[in-house]
Amino acid sequence: MATKTAEKRSRNAVSLLSLDSGGSRGISQLEILKQVMDKLSGDANGDFVKRPCEVFAMIGGTGTGGLIAILLAVLEMTADQALETFIDFTSTVFKNADSNPIKQNVRLKQAISDILNKYEIPSDAKLVAPGGPAPGCKLFLPVFDKKNTGSLINLANYVDRRGPPTNLTIAEAMLATCADPPYFSPVKVTKDFSTVEYIAASHGLSNPIREIIDGAYRAFGGDMPVICLLSIGSGHPGVNPAPDSSQVTPHLTFLEGIATDSERTAQAIASQMEKLTLYHRLSVAYGMEILKYQTWKEPEDIIAQTRTYLGDGEAAKAMNKCINTLKDGTGFTTLEYLKFSGGAEVLTPELLELTPNYVERKAPTEFLEGCVLDEQGRIKGGSKRIIVTGMGGCGKTQLVRKFIEDHSDQFATAFFVDGSSEETLKRDIIQHVRSLGDAHSQKSFKEAMQFLSRPAQDGERLLVIDNADDPKVNILPFLPRWKRGTVILTSRNASHGQLGPSSHLKLDEVF
Repeated sequence: MATKTAEKRSRNAVSLLSLDSGGSRGISQLEILKQVMDKLSGDANGDFVKRPCEVFAMIGGTGTGGLIAILLAVLEMTADQALETFIDFTSTVFKNADSNPIKQNVRLKQAISDILNKYEIPSDAKLVAPGGPAPGCKLFLPVFDKKNTGSLINLANYVDRRGPPTNLTIAEAMLATCADPPYFSPVKVTKDFSTVEYIAASHGLSNPIREIIDGAYRAFGGDMPVICLLSIGSGHPGVNPAPDSSQVTPHLTFLEGIATDSERTAQAIASQMEKLTLYHRLSVAYGMEILKYQTWKEPEDIIAQTRTYLGDGEAAKAMNKCINTLKDGTGFTTLEYLKFSGGAEVLTPELLELTPNYVERKAPTEFLEGCVLDEQGRIKGGSKRIIVTGMGGCGKTQLVRKFIEDHSDQFATAFFVDGSSEETLKRDIIQHVRSLGDAHSQKSFKEAMQFLSRPAQDGERLLVIDNADDPKVNILPFLPRWKRGTVILTSRNASHGQLGPSSHLKLDEVF
């Protein structure tokens, strides 16, 4: 199996491949990937050909992009093999396509059966091999449940402990990612006396790069560095003008164009990650406008158009940058950074507004100030930890917010973070630290906590952890180990008072 390189690489840093949906335009994606792999293999001696599953630790996609991801990550095909296979697939499924979705499903099932037979894959082979080793290349395949399109289902080839188990066969996963209505019917799968009707995520999630970043974060952990994030599109769809006609059909076509527009997401990601060298987007700029998802164009024409695009100066430069990134093999930016800031300039989280009708209460205010300030109104030395507990709505957050308003100028920094979950705590602490400037812009959570634990040159730091109510959340990893600094924690959970018994303000008992 061609997984050793991927397994080795995944322990140090990872590269991710995201594939847009696009029907038969997936031929263009595979032609681009083929040239990427050819260039990567060009330095090797002999006939050695690198497989995408050896280069990328996770490959994901939606629609036919998801099918290609299965060919690469699960069946471990070379780019050439996947291109040849996908051309045969599109000829069976999209050439002279039937307007009846039920008949299209019959063609789809036949095309998938042909692929599995050709590569001697049993029809009942599971996507996650029972008792098998963890895959060297992970598959991320977002689909929808027809009855609940508000949340994604990830059909993975690994055990995702944060999501429902994947008990589908490879064939069922291939059907599910291609079941794009109205051209195909939903794919019904019955497991454990429960039936789910899967449909493709192409409409609304034609470019799944954000979801793949999130999936990689869950699979590899936030501290995992990223070498390369490669997004391959199926060609620019062209202008999508709003129709002048009052007829329904033109408006449905217009709305479909909006729902399947991958480029809007691509532009937003490119803008956010412009400071990062790891992100690369390759997609034919012109010539794919007339090729809609359900229509047919000769593979030779798609390949020719793609090669013309790759021969263009700007595209060739983008390709070379991607190759150099992959060859360099060094990851500096973490998945945590990509997930929470996306490469954009990091701004300080906004502080909650003090309610206009806030009434200051003398006793709790004096208690809070007495814990932090000396008789002259200056910040006391040493490490200070104040715990404010009480029932919901008793004014814990507003009390602390007023303290910040009155005394923030005495602190070098004042960080206000959401303590409702480990994820929000990490997100806010990372964002606060990264907002301090370029020198901190790629710090991981661990590095951010180390930074907070060091003395500030221009004063003392204040960290407010608000709404730390969940008893299952361990707060200790989020408390800086500083010799000089102030932590104020608010919670409905009175047991948090053990974190600072002598400075525990029980707001319920004050009033």
